[in-house]
Amino acid sequence: MRGDQGYLFTYDGERFHPAAIHGEPRFVEWQWQLGPFQPAGNTPFGRIRGGEPLIHIPNVGEEDVSGLSRKSATWPRLAESEAR
Repeated sequence: MRGDQGYLFTYDGERFHPAAIHGEPRFVEWQWQLGPFQPAGNTPFGRIRGGEPLIHIPNVGEEDVSGLSRKSATWPRLAESEAR
């Protein structure tokens, strides 16, 4: 994933829902087609779902993060009041 591509998801307590997606048109379409999902526990989204307040992966290439290819990734977990 390059810096000009990205996405934002909302979380309803059970599944993550795409809210905003930006980037190459095929990437955007693919993300929208995936729709809401329940992540596996060992993925960054699964770890957020499990309660970790911040997920930072210094070298994404060394961890399974659904095929992302950046050198660094950070996923913050926002409380519902912070996300609005």
